[in-house]
Amino acid sequence: MENEKNRLQFKMTVDKSNQSPRCTVYYNGKNYGSTAGVGYDLKGVCLSHFIKRRFLAQLKRLDATGINGFQFYNIKTKTWHQNYQQNYKILLDGSYGFASMEEVMERLGYTLIFEKETKASSWYELKEI
Repeated sequence: MENEKNRLQFKMTVDKSNQSPRCTVYYNGKNYGSTAGVGYDLKGVCLSHFIKRRFLAQLKRLDATGINGFQFYNIKTKTWHQNYQQNYKILLDGSYGFASMEEVMERLGYTLIFEKETKASSWYELKEI
């Protein structure tokens, strides 16, 4: 990841279809996902989208113990687990909160450093620990 800008932007807009808040996450200007609605942490959900797209292989090597919103699901036995095995699904639910997703980032070896915020956006630097 060296020589990259390593910047996350969370941009808030209004969803045109139902007028609810929408959050979109960009990494170095590229869209990594968005969510819309009320009653849950929109930035947390967007951060979970980014993590799954950017760090999917690394997530499989993590222990999910103690992190809200992070587990592995065995499709055959319909049971939840803290460690990945082949054919398990990864649950990374950012609606548990931005802080829970920051814990996942830390276990991956990264931290988010707040840079600035405006009325519609907030920026973070993604930095290796």
